[in-house]
Amino acid sequence: MKRVRRHYAIAGLDFIFDKDGRPWFLEANSASTVHKEFEELNGDCTTVKALAKYINKLPGDNLCIFVKKGHQFTDKKENSVWLPEKLSRFIKKDIHFCYMQSNLRVSRNYFLDHNFIKLTLTNFNKGGGNSHVLNSHRRKVKPDVILRNYFQLNPEFEQEGINVINTMAARDLVWMKNKTYDVVKDIKGINIPKYFLIDSNKELKQILKENKKLFEKGYVIKPANDSLGRGIKVTNSARMPYNFTVKPGYMVQQKIEPMLIEGRYYWDSRSFVVDGKFIGGVKRVNRNKVTNIAQGGHGRVLEKRYQIKIRRIAEKIVEAIDKEARRLADEGYKYILSPEKPTLREVRWHPVGEE
Repeated sequence: MKRVRRHYAIAGLDFIFDKDGRPWFLEANSASTVHKEFEELNGDCTTVKALAKYINKLPGDNLCIFVKKGHQFTDKKENSVWLPEKLSRFIKKDIHFCYMQSNLRVSRNYFLDHNFIKLTLTNFNKGGGNSHVLNSHRRKVKPDVILRNYFQLNPEFEQEGINVINTMAARDLVWMKNKTYDVVKDIKGINIPKYFLIDSNKELKQILKENKKLFEKGYVIKPANDSLGRGIKVTNSARMPYNFTVKPGYMVQQKIEPMLIEGRYYWDSRSFVVDGKFIGGVKRVNRNKVTNIAQGGHGRVLEKRYQIKIRRIAEKIVEAIDKEARRLADEGYKYILSPEKPTLREVRWHPVGEE
């Protein structure tokens, strides 16, 4: 049976619930974590099984899964390797683990991935359907499906018909939060906190001055293009933040007054949509206002009453992102980080990707 390729096959969506119980959409993620917490809290790795079911339906025999070399033997295994290892138990294809470091080619000094490797194109023979990657034994493999995790992949793999999860078009849309908002803003029933893009403290000061009522109880400053809760500042008033420098590419956003757990714990939710279907979610809980697991938060069960409120909206968000990603890919969209021509920027004594 011929399947239409999904650009956004596995989605992690974040919502916060205000004091009246209304969900507000915060962001989408292209390489979501929290699958391990989902299994621990719900007693079953439903998200992983759903992803495996989707992959098994795709054509071809070779599944290439990108992981970072060395994470299998460190505490970081939970975030970067747990999902691939769990997934492999349910896959009915030939699985090839591929180290990111073994597939680096041209250093991109202006962008860093979640673990601050210098990102690059992958090794591959251009054109003619001959694209390949190197597996963990440094042998060439021609992939049919690629689970790229957060590794930035040359889009020509997709253009040759290889199913990439998630595609670079989907990744680019969700990497920039304002792009995500633009794509989903017309969905009926969606709530999105109002925001302004800023590049400096001067711009922040002006925005706060012009929107005193919106920010009278505080605001959120965060990078428009980062993840894992990095660089986020939450305030309790409209005053300028103390000892905080706004960098280019930041946004200031309306703060949603959340429902608190036991009167002291902040929380939001990470929900999962796989192959277009809502799977479930997890509460991310922290005493601090930034609730990401990577920032000290922990997972709790997301009650059914909250899941019901976000189920349909979550599926519509993924549908909208998938549709826009397909449009971009079909129109020859110029991907972020896809260089016109590599240039020498600096010389390092160590190999690229081994920092």
